[in-house]
Amino acid sequence: MTVPALAIGALALPVLFTGCSSSKHDPDAPVAAPVITAQPANVNAVDGGTATLSVTATGDSLSYQWRRGGASLLGKTSATLTLNPVATTDAGSYTVVVTNTVNGRTATTTSAAAVLSIVAKAEAPVFTTSPAAASAVEGGSATFNALATGNGTVTYQWLKGGTALVNQTGAALTISPVTAADAGSYTVTATNTLNGTTAATTSAAAVLTVLPAATVPVIGTAPAAQTVLEGDSATFTVAATGNGALSYQWLLGGVPISGKTNAALTLSPVLLTDAGDYTVTVTNTLNGTTATATSAAATLTVTPKPVAVSITAQPQPAVVTAPAGATFSVTATGNNLSYAWKDGSGAAVGTDSPTLTVAATDLHTVSNSYTVTVTSGSTHVVSDAATLTVSAPKPVYAGDPTVTDTTRPYTVVSSFLTTAPADPSGSFRVGYDTAKLSPVWSSACFFPSAPWTFARPSDYPTDPRIAGSAISSDYSGTGYSRGHQTQFANLRDVYGPDAGASTMYMTNMCPQVQALNGGVWGDLETLTTQTLTAAFGRVWIYTGPIFSTPLVAPISAKNIPIATAFYKILVRETPAGPKVLALIVPHSTTVSGTAGPAVTMVDADLWKFATTVDRVQELTGLNFFPAPASPLPATFTSVVDVTGWGNTLEQGPNRPNVHIIKPSWDSTFTHVHNTTNAVTTIATSNAMVGDAVPFEGQATADPDAITGTTWNFGDGSATVTTPSTTHVFTTAGSYTASFTATDALGHTSTLSRVVTITSPTPTTPTFTTQPQTQTVFAGNAVFLSAAATGNGTVTYQWQKDSVDIPGATAATLKLTSVTTANSGTYTVIATNTSGSSALTATSNSAVLTVNAVPAKDMYEGFETGAKTSYTSGVVALGTGSWTLTDALLASSTANGGSTSDHFLGLAGVRLRNSAPGGKITMGFDWALGAQSVSVKVAKYGSEAPGPIGLFSSVDGGTTWVHVLPDATITSTTPTTVTWTVGIAGSVRFELRRMDATNNTLRSCIDDFYIVGY
Repeated sequence: MTVPALAIGALALPVLFTGCSSSKHDPDAPVAAPVITAQPANVNAVDGGTATLSVTATGDSLSYQWRRGGASLLGKTSATLTLNPVATTDAGSYTVVVTNTVNGRTATTTSAAAVLSIVAKAEAPVFTTSPAAASAVEGGSATFNALATGNGTVTYQWLKGGTALVNQTGAALTISPVTAADAGSYTVTATNTLNGTTAATTSAAAVLTVLPAATVPVIGTAPAAQTVLEGDSATFTVAATGNGALSYQWLLGGVPISGKTNAALTLSPVLLTDAGDYTVTVTNTLNGTTATATSAAATLTVTPKPVAVSITAQPQPAVVTAPAGATFSVTATGNNLSYAWKDGSGAAVGTDSPTLTVAATDLHTVSNSYTVTVTSGSTHVVSDAATLTVSAPKPVYAGDPTVTDTTRPYTVVSSFLTTAPADPSGSFRVGYDTAKLSPVWSSACFFPSAPWTFARPSDYPTDPRIAGSAISSDYSGTGYSRGHQTQFANLRDVYGPDAGASTMYMTNMCPQVQALNGGVWGDLETLTTQTLTAAFGRVWIYTGPIFSTPLVAPISAKNIPIATAFYKILVRETPAGPKVLALIVPHSTTVSGTAGPAVTMVDADLWKFATTVDRVQELTGLNFFPAPASPLPATFTSVVDVTGWGNTLEQGPNRPNVHIIKPSWDSTFTHVHNTTNAVTTIATSNAMVGDAVPFEGQATADPDAITGTTWNFGDGSATVTTPSTTHVFTTAGSYTASFTATDALGHTSTLSRVVTITSPTPTTPTFTTQPQTQTVFAGNAVFLSAAATGNGTVTYQWQKDSVDIPGATAATLKLTSVTTANSGTYTVIATNTSGSSALTATSNSAVLTVNAVPAKDMYEGFETGAKTSYTSGVVALGTGSWTLTDALLASSTANGGSTSDHFLGLAGVRLRNSAPGGKITMGFDWALGAQSVSVKVAKYGSEAPGPIGLFSSVDGGTTWVHVLPDATITSTTPTTVTWTVGIAGSVRFELRRMDATNNTLRSCIDDFYIVGY
C-alpha cells in the first residue's frame, strides 16, 4: 500500500509500505528487523561536485533515514543519498536507519558508517611570466617564454592568431629558422589539472616582427682588364646593388690589398710588381647579416720601361769527375730577357733559361766551353766562356788494398794509360802476388759512357814491370782460359783504347774454367759494369781470386795455382753514404740444387753468393779500404745489404734476403781424429780450421722485419736459431746445410750449401810409447803398454811370438797370475784407419820372462789382500799375515790406481812416514833362513824421497836388528834394493821409513824377495 509522502521541512520523504495484508498476519505478532544486504561505501567527492551513498535492505515495508555524525538529515529518506553540489561542510561519517513497519509496529536496523571525503578542484592558473613581443631577422631564430602557477599540474599550448600550433606545448616557443610567414600575434594557454578537474588561463598576446636579411649583392659592372706602362696609373671600378649597405675589398692574386676598400681602385704610379689579376669582394650588410659577391678577375698588364741589357754575373768554369754533370748560370739585367747557350763548337745547347745543366759527362770530351747570349728587345750581350773540365775517377775507392801479412810478396801496379785524361793512378790498378804469379786484386771505377771503337788485341803481353811474372804460354794446353780480372771491353768503353789494351797484360789474368769465364762470370761482369752503372752512375769494382789451403793443383812449370773461387766487391755512393756489396763465386760451372745433385750455374744463382767484405778479406788476407776519404759506416764490411742492388741480387719483394757467409760455397771438410777416435780438428779447402765446421748466415728485411733464423744441418741433429754457429759432423758424407729466415708476415727464404765430410788419407801410425821388456815371478800380474798416433782411427792387436792374442786389442795388454808359459816375445800392431784405407806399424819387441820361485826362496808381490787406510792392521797376503803400520795396499797405475803409485803388477804397498812411523812387518818366520833380502822401491809421485831400512828378528819379532845400509831411491821407476843378511835359521823381517822426523812423505814398496838356504 502506498501513502502520500510525508513532508518534513524541505525534504519529501516517501513512505513505502510493503508486506502482507492484515488478513494474512497476526496483528499482534512481533515485527522482524530489516536486513541490510549492501552497506553504504566510503566516497571521495570533489568540492562542488556530486556525492552519492546507497543502501540495500530486505523487509516487509521499509523506510530510510540518513544521518551525518549521528544527526538525521532532513528529507534524506530514500535508499540513495545524493548531495549536489557537495561542499567541504558535507564531509563526515554517514549512516542510514532502515525501518520495517508492519501493522503499525516497527523494527529498525542502522547501517555501517560510510565516510564522505571532499577533495579540492583545479584553480585557474596565474601567469608569473607572460610572453613578450619580439623581432627576428629572417633566417634567424625567435623565442617566446611563459611561466604559470596553479594548485595542480600546469601544461601549455601555444597559439598563433588564435590557432593552436602543433606540438608546441612547452613553456618556451622557439621558431628557427624564422620566415616572413612567422610574423604575427602569439598567445599561450596554461591549463591547471587537479583531481580530475581543469582550469585554463590564456596569456596576453605577444607580437613577432620578422626583419629582412641581407641579400647577395649583384655586381652590375665588373672591373675590366687593362695594360699600362710602368710608372703610369691604373684604375679599376665596380658597380653593385644590394638591399643593405655595401662595402668593398680589392684583392691582387687572391690576397687582400690593405686599405683598398672603395668602389674604385687606383694604382699610381704602377710598378712592375703590380701586374696580376685583380678582383673585388662586395659585402651587403642588413639587420646584422651580411652577404658577399666577388667579381671576375681583371688582369693588369704592366709593360716595363725599356732598359739596356747587362750581364752582372758571368758563368763560372767547373771541374767534375765523370760521369757527374755541371751547371752554369748567368745573371743579367734588362727587360724581357731571353737566353741562348752554345758549346765550344758553336752548337746550341740547353733552353731559354739563365741556367744550363750538362746532365752527364764521359771521357770522350774532357774539356768544353760554354757561352750564353742574353737578349733584351733589340739589344743583346754575349757572356764570357766557361770551361768544363772532366777528370777520371780514381780506380780504387779508399786507397790501394793492403796485405795483412807484410812478408807476403806483393806489388801494386797501375794500368798503362797514355790517352787523356792521363792519371797516375791509371784507369785500373792491380795488386800482384809474385809468388803465386797471380793478381790478388784488380780494381776500376765504371760509369755510363758512349762506347769507344777499338778491336780486342789477340795477344796477351808479358808485363815488363814485374820480373818473372806469368807469360801467355804458361796457360797453353792447361785447359784453363786466361781470365781477365778487370774486363777488356767494359774498361775500353769507359776509358778508351789504351786502357782496354792494358787489360790484356798477363798481370791481369787468372787461370779460369772457360765455361765459367764465358758463362755466368761474363754475365756478372756485364751486370756490374753496365746494368748497375746505368742505374747508379759510378761503381767501383774489385775483382780477384781466392786460393784454398792447401792449394788446388797448380799449372805450368811455374806452379801457377788455380783459384777455388773468385770475388767481386762493388762500391757505389748514395746521398746517405757509400754502399758496398761483395760476392764470392766458386770456380765451378755448377751449383748445388735445392734438392739432389748439382745443377748448371745460371745468372739466377748469383744472389746465393752475396757475402760480407770481411769474409773476402778473411779469405784473401787483404784490407780493401785502408784509406777512406771519410769514415766508413760501422757495418760497411761486416753486413750484407743487397737492398737497392737490383732484382738479380735481391730475393724480394716480400721475401727475406738470406745469405750464407760461411761456408761461402759448397765445401769439403776433412776429419782429423785422436787416438780415441774422437774428431779433434776439421781441415777444409776454404782455409778454415777448427774442431767444427763454422756456419754464418745473415738476413735482411725486404721490407718486413726479420723475426727469426734457423740452421738445419741435414744430419738429423737439432736445428740452431743463432745466425753464427759451429757444427760437428761425426760421420763422413755429404750434407745439405740450409739457412732459413722468416719475416714478420711469415714469408720465408732459404739458402743451402752442400757440406761434404771426408776422412784423410791414412798415415803410417807412429808409436809414442813402446812396450818394455820385463822379468817377473810366477803369480804376478804384467802390464804391457803402447801408444800410437795417426791422422785417423788407431786400433791395436797384441801378438806373442808373432801370433795374435785373441781379444788383446787395447793399447795395454794385461796378464794376471802369469806362469812360465807366459814367457815370450810380445809386440803390438797399430792400425791407422781413415775412410776405407788403413796403414799399420809394429812396435818394438818386449821380452817377458816369468821365473818360478825356488822352494828355498820366498816372494811376496803384494797382489792379494786388501787394506785401504794407514791405520795399523794385519792383512792376509799370499805368503802369510803381515802388519802394515802407517801403510796401505794400493793398485798400480796400470791397474787403475793413482798415477803417483809406481808398482809392478796389480798392486803394492804405499808406506808413509808419520807417527809412530811407517812399517811393513812379517807376522811369521821364514824357516829356510835368508842369504839376502831384496825389494823394489820408488818414490811416490813428485814427493821427496826418503830412506828405507831393513830390520831382522830371530826371536819372533821381540827384538829387531838393523840391517845396514839404508836405501834412498829418487826415481819413480821401481828400483831393486838388496841387503846381505846371512841368517841360516828362522827369521822374519820388517821394512821401515827411516826419516829423522815424521814428515808424512810416502814411498812405493813392491816385490819383497828372500833368498833362503
